Amino acid sequence: MNVIRKVVAALGAIFLLALLLAALAPKATHAVAAALVQVTNTAANPVPNKDVDEPARHPFSASCTGDFATALSFSATCNIPVPAGEEVVLQSESFSSTTQPSGCCGPITQVLNILTTTSGGTAAQMQAVSNQNTTNGSGAPEHDAAYTWTLYADPGTDIGCTGFLGANTSDGGHTTCYVNGYYVTLP
Repeated sequence: MNVIRKVVAALGAIFLLALLLAALAPKATHAVAAALVQVTNTAANPVPNKDVDEPARHPFSASCTGDFATALSFSATCNIPVPAGEEVVLQSESFSSTTQPSGCCGPITQVLNILTTTSGGTAAQMQAVSNQNTTNGSGAPEHDAAYTWTLYADPGTDIGCTGFLGANTSDGGHTTCYVNGYYVTLP
């Protein structure tokens, strides 16, 4: 029984001594802990040394308008340039097209909306149809539509927006494209 008491007392004394050393020499304790974590900065695996871009810091919103020609036009196209050094991430798009039907083809009831981007040197396209849903003050049909998707656009390229009438023709009008998302500054 005495032996057990002596062993417990000795272990308690060692524990108290370790606590006292840790309190008196925190730098040594931290050096031991720091030696367990090694960070290397190599060209193949660099350690980030600046703030990482957050989408909320760089909102991107743009629009463009293209006109349907007055002489039996099938499409209206416009482009939005992507700034140099920035990658644009598109998250939503809306189209608004106003058309004046030609005398040959009757009312235009649908517009095919095409959004074109280039990412990694490869073209990408999203297509969606907008139906006539209103008429403006002069009675011209309006085609409005909104879409959500994610597309990427490389720096120095254009975001292309086209309102395409297919087989129908128009004696004027225009299409306006609105895009929203964010951009990321490239190193």
